[in-house]
Formats: sequence, C-alpha cells, structure tokens
Amino acid sequence: MAKTSYQLYQQRLIAKRKKLGFSLQTLAERSGVSKSIISKIELAQVQPSIQTASRIAEGLGCSLSDMFQSEQVGEVIFHPVDQQFTFKNDTHTKKIISPTIKSACLEIFHEHLDVGETLEDLINLDADKFILALDHELSVKTESTEHTMSKGDCLYLDSKVTHSIKNLSQFQVSFITTIHRKNHP
Repeated sequence: MAKTSYQLYQQRLIAKRKKLGFSLQTLAERSGVSKSIISKIELAQVQPSIQTASRIAEGLGCSLSDMFQSEQVGEVIFHPVDQQFTFKNDTHTKKIISPTIKSACLEIFHEHLDVGETLEDLINLDADKFILALDHELSVKTESTEHTMSKGDCLYLDSKVTHSIKNLSQFQVSFITTIHRKNHP
C-alpha cells in the first residue's frame, strides 16, 4: 500500500532532523514552529499546514520539495503520482509535482484555489516565481499592480515582489507555480 503524503513528510522530517543532529528544541528555534507541533507531526498526531511544513523545511536548511527528494540517483528521476506530496486546507490545495534533487533550484507546484478565495504570499523566500493559469480567471496583485490572468496566461514575479493570488471565477481555479531559488546549494 502506498504511503500517504503526510506519512512521507513525517518520515523525511524525522530522518532529516536526526541526520542533522537537531533536537526538537533546535529545530523549533530554527523554524519558528513550536517544539510541541513538530513533535505532534513526527508522531503523526497532526498534519502540518503548507506554511508550517515550509517553515520546518527551511529550519532543516532545505526546501519543501527537498522533503520529498527521491532516493534515486542519476540524471533521470521518476516522481510517481503517489509520491507527490499534497497539502490541503479548507480553500487551497498545493501539490508538489516536480521531482527534486540536491542540485536543483526549481520547484513546480499544481495548485487549486476555491471560489472567491485569496492566497497571500506568506513565505519570504529568495526565489523568483512563475504563475501559469490553467483554467478560469485569477488575479495576481502586487504592491503596485494587479494582473487578471486567464487560461494559458503566465506571469513572472521577482523574489522581491510580494503578492496575493485571488480566484475571480465562479469555479475552483487551477494554476501552476514554479519557484526558482537563487541561492539553492
């Protein structure tokens, strides 16, 4: 039976924390996530939100996608759908669809946002972002502009630009985000 995305995240969290020799307290300090929450995630008592999982990954010195790095080595890495981690909350779904390797600085996400909902840029990463609208209308608002995107439209955002994404349609909207990390090891 295939492991769930949360089980994969939990196992990789434990393995990476132990490999780095971090105590729960050390990881809590580095990530800004409480020791109690990290412990509950490791014990599979709670499922992390997208923001919490990302903060923990950053505390471990890696990206969210790195938490699902394939065990395979080589130039071709297959990332089967049952190993593509999916975060869900009431209004937003984010799936890591790209396979990852240590030297990669690119992450690809397939996201869904419910009708009328807004997604704020919560995590400040040193990364450029591309957004590709797959269906319906969405709005990307920055401090100075607002862009209405339709199916097939693509937008680039420099790492210094904070933004929000809003679903303008009467249907759940789907889009691809691609993150390019500038200072990835």
